Amino acid sequence: MSHPLIVDTAANDFVAVAVYNNIKGADEKTLKSFGEPSWNNPVVRIVSADRTMLAPRVNADYTLAGLTSAMVTALKKTKASVPSYLSLLQEEETSRAKNVQRATFAMHCFWQGELALGGIPGVISTEPGFLAGKEVVEVLFDPSLVNFNQLLKKAKSFDCASTVYARNSDQERIARDVVGNAVVRNDQAIRPDKEPKYYLFQTKLRYVPMTSLQAIRINAAVARKRPFDSLLSPSQVRILTTIKKHPKAGWTSMVGRTDLARAFAEIEERVQTQQAN
Repeated sequence: MSHPLIVDTAANDFVAVAVYNNIKGADEKTLKSFGEPSWNNPVVRIVSADRTMLAPRVNADYTLAGLTSAMVTALKKTKASVPSYLSLLQEEETSRAKNVQRATFAMHCFWQGELALGGIPGVISTEPGFLAGKEVVEVLFDPSLVNFNQLLKKAKSFDCASTVYARNSDQERIARDVVGNAVVRNDQAIRPDKEPKYYLFQTKLRYVPMTSLQAIRINAAVARKRPFDSLLSPSQVRILTTIKKHPKAGWTSMVGRTDLARAFAEIEERVQTQQAN
């Protein structure tokens, strides 16, 4: 429940209520009215005003995938709009809860390659960099949505597979059938580029903490000069607004930060300082 985008959704699209166990009074009565034992582990119930269940009770599955899925289900059941940033979070976390895989492709320009590969459904993360002296993009993908063979063929159609760096024997075998001798078995890590999400990185958006899939989508929107505000949560919009008002405040790039809660805490402290001045 502490994830920044979950907090935003709870604050803006739901009425959040905390009911504590092992406490007498209203909390105990509320638990009994829902049939919840006082000793129970934390659960999440999303209900309407008349206590109709809007999504399956979240119990034991405390992952972001489980919680975001319940929130999306509840919003859809009430025919409310599902925030784009929540949909992206659900998509990314549902994939991460599965057996995601990595693939690495070389190309003439990794900025263009990252843009193209990031648009493939099932790809949830992209990172440009260098490997064996070539510009590459490493992607994290959900094989239940796009398998390696499909991903490789898409990459080839985008001219983003001049060399395929196979990360395992299965990838090497599959790539051999698609690109022939342009496959190399390689387990080395890539050397990351200093300007990932190139188009986003050229703007003040690079100072706003985002999830991997958010950054992919916003990078594409900026490159194609399309609106992106709907892809940001209210807190992210507020952060960006403050950054634009104080452009010389020495902000730090947040691109690639994986601990979103810590990144938000850091930027929020800076934002509050600027707003107080």
